[in-house]
Amino acid sequence: MPLIVIAPLAAFVVAVSSVRTRRSSANLAVIGVVTSMLATLLVGWGLARRTAPFLASYQYVNLPVAFTGPSKFQGFGIDIVLRVDHITVAALFAVELCILGALGGTR
Repeated sequence: MPLIVIAPLAAFVVAVSSVRTRRSSANLAVIGVVTSMLATLLVGWGLARRTAPFLASYQYVNLPVAFTGPSKFQGFGIDIVLRVDHITVAALFAVELCILGALGGTR
């Protein structure tokens, strides 16, 4: 599931960090969108028989900041939680189709 987030980010980083012509930039954008669509379809296929949403949590930062005081204020933490259900997959696929249509229209 993190591929849904990483694929467009990686395509954006490559497009921004390199000098490219218009055609190669458009091709790279299409490759990023198609990769995201394939990942979305794969996640949708995995959720096809499930009724509960898929939950994944990742710990990003966890730092102790104090030794005294209430326990809820002794640490600083940032957790990333991804929740994907059937409506999310359908909405993401619709957005990706719109982006692919816009990229196809500009080519």
